Amino acid sequence: MLRVLEAVAHLHANSILHCDIKPENILVDDNGRALLTDFDISVDRGAQATIATSCVAGTLGLLPAPLHTASAC
Repeated sequence: MLRVLEAVAHLHANSILHCDIKPENILVDDNGRALLTDFDISVDRGAQATIATSCVAGTLGLLPAPLHTASAC
């Protein structure tokens, strides 16, 4: 799990938001190393001036409750 947290810290340090961290997107290889996968809806904050606030992407069951009624991207 520490490896996944280090990966997220690395992403954030480089202005990238994964946007869909959940157990299904963490794979474990034959050596027991955890790998973060599925960057389909990730956002490069460095390439965008702002992120749209009227559009939400992610896994519904893992989003904070207030975002459940927001429109999907």
